[in-house]
Amino acid sequence: MNDDELMHRVRVNDDGTAFRLIVKRYEKPLFWRARGILRSNSDAEDAVQQTFLNLYRFRDRYQPQNSLGAYLKTVLINECFRVLRRRPPDASAYLDQVDTHASSAASPEVVACLQALLHAVGALPPEDAMMIFEYLDDETVEDMARARNIARSTLADRLGRCLEAFRRWATRGAR
Repeated sequence: MNDDELMHRVRVNDDGTAFRLIVKRYEKPLFWRARGILRSNSDAEDAVQQTFLNLYRFRDRYQPQNSLGAYLKTVLINECFRVLRRRPPDASAYLDQVDTHASSAASPEVVACLQALLHAVGALPPEDAMMIFEYLDDETVEDMARARNIARSTLADRLGRCLEAFRRWATRGAR
C-alpha cells in the first residue's frame, strides 16, 4: 500500500494499523536525519516521536501534493529547530566525534583545524549551524530549501553568506 493510501486510511478511518505502517516505514530514516542534526540519540528519538505525534494530531491538514516522506522530513526539521533553539550553541558533540573518528593517519594540525571549525560553527545561530552541517553532509540545496519551505534562491543566499563567513574565518586563521 502506498503512502497516500495509508494516510487516507489514517485520516478517514482513524486506522491505527495504517499509521503503524507509516511509522515503521519512516522511523529509521527520520531518526538518522535527526541524529545527524542534533548529535544526540535521545534528542533524535524525541524529535522523531514528536514528528509522528504531529502527523497524527494534524492528520486532517495533510495534503498529498508532496510525498509523505518530504512532508515528514519538513516536520522533523522544524522539530529539530525547536530542539536546537532550546539548547545553547555547543559544538562539543561534534568535537567528540572528531576526536573519536580521527584516524591515526590524520595529522594533529588537521584535527585541530576541524576542532576550530566546529567551535566556529557552534557559535552560529542554530538554524545556520544546522544548514552548514546539512550542506557538509551532501544534502542538496533544493532538498534543504524544500524542507524549510523557502525558495531555493533564498536558501542559497543564506548558505552563501555562511560559507563566505567561514572563508573569511579560515583566511584569518591561516595567517
